[in-house]
Amino acid sequence: MHDQHASGSYRRFLSHMDNYNLNHIQLRNPWLAAWSSAAFPSFGHLKLGFFLKGSVLMIWEFLINVNANLNTAFIYSFTGRFDQAKQALDVRWLLLYIPVCIYAIWDSYRLTVDINHQYLLADTENAPIQLMKISGIGINFLDKRVPWVAAVWSALIPGVGHLYLQ
Repeated sequence: MHDQHASGSYRRFLSHMDNYNLNHIQLRNPWLAAWSSAAFPSFGHLKLGFFLKGSVLMIWEFLINVNANLNTAFIYSFTGRFDQAKQALDVRWLLLYIPVCIYAIWDSYRLTVDINHQYLLADTENAPIQLMKISGIGINFLDKRVPWVAAVWSALIPGVGHLYLQ
């Protein structure tokens, strides 16, 4: 029998690393991704590592939210001024908001299920985790990070904790 690692005949891997992304495939709860997308369309996709799709959904949701005056309508309705909320809300834009939310919830759930299937298949092959990638742009490698350090950096300067975590 030949050595799969030496011949590179793996069909699936447990991680993918390039100069812009670092994705590690693991079992995840699809309901958590769906609820993340229900809280804000794109959070489920960003959590799964689908940064381009998550960014597009985030920009689209922001555009619709602003044009529908959704937050203004929420403020009016939370304070009991329902007539003002109805006047502030642009229903045409709101009708675009609902399908985007439903799509984000459904797609993040579906992607999580698909990733879980890929993980189980890669795990049965004993697929390796890519630990290092060297290119002309930079060097990426996996190492352990301290979660509280990322939280402190994010509290001091929003976004720097994510840079710390790569």
